Amino acid sequence: MSRLAAIPTVLLLASLAVPAHAEPPPAPKPANPDHLRMALVNLKCRTSDGPDAAANRAAVQANLARHLLFIDRLAADGAEFLGFPELSLSGYSFSKTMTWLTLDGPEVKALRDRAAAKRVYVSAGLPQQAPDGKRWNTHIVIDPAGRIIGRHHKIWLTKEKDHVEPGTDHNVFEVKGVKMGILTCADGTDRKNLQALVDNGAKILYGPHANTTGGTTAGWSRFRAAWGGRPSAAEEALLWGGLGGARHPILRAAGRGVLIPA
Repeated sequence: MSRLAAIPTVLLLASLAVPAHAEPPPAPKPANPDHLRMALVNLKCRTSDGPDAAANRAAVQANLARHLLFIDRLAADGAEFLGFPELSLSGYSFSKTMTWLTLDGPEVKALRDRAAAKRVYVSAGLPQQAPDGKRWNTHIVIDPAGRIIGRHHKIWLTKEKDHVEPGTDHNVFEVKGVKMGILTCADGTDRKNLQALVDNGAKILYGPHANTTGGTTAGWSRFRAAWGGRPSAAEEALLWGGLGGARHPILRAAGRGVLIPA
């Protein structure tokens, strides 16, 4: 199993523009193949669900600009995988007037271009509207060649329940030669989801979430109990990485608060 080095500190620098017409460069040969340097970003996002469509779009663009700034700085610091929170492009807030994004839209393209320019993996969240009109709480992973290699539709819905479809898949994909799966927020409290990813070969369980719990384990337990009942002792253990006698690191990128790499 790869050893992981978390990078908790993030600073902002000026971003570098990537021409819209530029083709993504080929993925580089990975340095330090036995290690994955990860940066998990605490990002307080602007919400984009108000009655003013123009203001909503401006909020999305402001969130996107912050993504690009963090990518520039963390790539310069040597990070290889940059993880952003649940719904990081839109903020975790829902209404009938909220802004929906697409996987082939300009926001995702900007992330793909910057991932390719900086030769890093980027994981970000968006409220996705598919071509068939279905809507999802989606998290994606982009590789250093600018390709979307991972995608997860949140399964266990909470506040977004009346606005999106529940996901059903437990997709696994490779990050620097190691298989990874995604558990968006509440997905990580259900043993079935963790077990399905491990059964599919995942060695890293990546758990982006929008933290409204104060950033503490106790706060998370209270929040979880409010909508799903209090976790059992076994579920609490699973949250922090023990599964089937083996230890699978669960890495969390939060909306605000404390990041806890298990």
